[in-house]
Amino acid sequence: MRVLDEQTFAAEIGPAAPNAAGDRVLVPVAGREVRVCRVDDGGRLGTERVIALPTEPYDDVENDDAEQDGPRFGYTRASFVGEDLAVVVREIDSIPFNVACIDLRSGAQIADISPEEMYVHVYGPDPLPLGPRHVLAVGIENAVCLEVPSLREAFRIRAFDEEGAPVGEDEDVLGDEQIAANGVAWDRSASTLHVLWSAFNQNSLQGYRIDLEQGAFERAYRRTDVSGDDGVGLCLNPDGSGLTAMVQTMDLLVPFAPGEAEAPRLARLGFLQLFAPDGATETARIPLESELRRDFAWGEHHTLAADGKTMTVTGYRFSTDDLCTQPIYVAPRRVVVGTPSGLLLGVDVASGTQEVLHDLGGPLIGLRYHAATRRLVAACRAGRLILLEA
Repeated sequence: MRVLDEQTFAAEIGPAAPNAAGDRVLVPVAGREVRVCRVDDGGRLGTERVIALPTEPYDDVENDDAEQDGPRFGYTRASFVGEDLAVVVREIDSIPFNVACIDLRSGAQIADISPEEMYVHVYGPDPLPLGPRHVLAVGIENAVCLEVPSLREAFRIRAFDEEGAPVGEDEDVLGDEQIAANGVAWDRSASTLHVLWSAFNQNSLQGYRIDLEQGAFERAYRRTDVSGDDGVGLCLNPDGSGLTAMVQTMDLLVPFAPGEAEAPRLARLGFLQLFAPDGATETARIPLESELRRDFAWGEHHTLAADGKTMTVTGYRFSTDDLCTQPIYVAPRRVVVGTPSGLLLGVDVASGTQEVLHDLGGPLIGLRYHAATRRLVAACRAGRLILLEA
């Protein structure tokens, strides 16, 4: 894996999304602008246009930060819809979910909505184009299909009653389910949206058959008890053989093995979980490891010694609040996963072997891939944007 170019912005950036041709990248900056970067044939980045997102309509929004004047713009995601439009999802202080449609030629805002009962997911996916005239905006507990460019709401994949319980779902749907971070995958050829739902100690995989012309959907399948750890990403297998989920270990107590006296270099990061095309059948589970001292907070675990008076170290415990990226196929058998600290792991799904392909050198915010050009776009903390050749 080779770095083609890197740029550093003056403010924090969100995940950067490539266009269909792979020659432009859309970069949200500090929730206040989107930057269109041109990518030349050699993989070098250059700014094509800076578009300021409208702020005036939100000057009267209540600001919960007394030290900052004006509204605070939070987590921001953006995607191309075609070549000339962008859809931007962001959080604006007390407005938890705002969507704007931007004309990239003029920089004008075409439409702006703030759907009720929708909340921006900190690690959520970019707006997902379902077709030339529809985009899916994904929140924490729901996803809304919007027409482009009007942003008229076509449907939501879930409805809730006054008590917050899902309506029209079977009893196996829990009331506290949330959409996993980067937990959506769109199979355009089958008109099926796959969603990885997460609840306490439980993940479920659910498919929806989408009719965009009618603005309607129906449940195609549901698999409960996918795993007990935290689902953090979902993607289609490139050969049409099914789905792949990334499931992350967030907290674990590990007793020392016989003869072991200190914590090892590597710890369990989680696993890749592969499913058949119908989503109902698990076909493989591939365990992953990463650097304990980089990707986790950890400490020794103490218990009472045999004398009942002194404490002795008998293992270690690790945890994290930061998430891995979604799995990304860069070849039919090759998956890349980004760890929270910026290690890019390459996994062979046939043999189950893994290796570190690249160290980004800092915390990773988002990772996107353009298959035709075999380029990865990594957005990192401190405003770093890195373009890599896979």
